[in-house]
Amino acid sequence: MPANRKIWQTIINTFAEIEEERIRHKNRLTFIRDKIKTLGLDPTSTKAEGKLAALNDRAQEIIDDAGSSLALQIIAAKIPSHRNRALGEIPNG
Repeated sequence: MPANRKIWQTIINTFAEIEEERIRHKNRLTFIRDKIKTLGLDPTSTKAEGKLAALNDRAQEIIDDAGSSLALQIIAAKIPSHRNRALGEIPNG
């Protein structure tokens, strides 16, 4: 069994990778939300019809949460040279 500190670094690095991905999603959602507003897109006759407010609310929740103080602290604790093998294969999806 790997050393406790190696296991914890694997856990921290895995969380950090997820938080980095969430920040990328935040940037994409911000771009899409802004395009919807600036282009004045009408969701009529699409699967988004009647759901625009809910989509905007969900996008805002993700945008607000991604890049939080805790997320940034986790990312700062990441050690890129750590190989993340202490827990074996971690499922990716």
